[in-house]
Amino acid sequence: RLLGRKGPLVFLDKTCIDQVNQDLKRKGIEKLSAFVIASRTMVVVYCADYLKRLWTVYELASFLAHNESLYAVRLVPIPQVKAFF
Repeated sequence: RLLGRKGPLVFLDKTCIDQVNQDLKRKGIEKLSAFVIASRTMVVVYCADYLKRLWTVYELASFLAHNESLYAVRLVPIPQVKAFF
């Protein structure tokens, strides 16, 4: 394992794909399929806007296309937080 550590490895797209540098972001997106194909489980932190974003629909569809079981997807619903200023 990486650095001698045991246990599951996690790919968190929001932190593993650069959100500021557009060149690094593009490179991260290009490699996304390698993480999806190698993944045994996908945890979806689900909110009301999840299926309204092309990015998240793409990730979920890609995972389901490469995985035989719907049970490999874990949905973690979170309440929609509305802030009033």
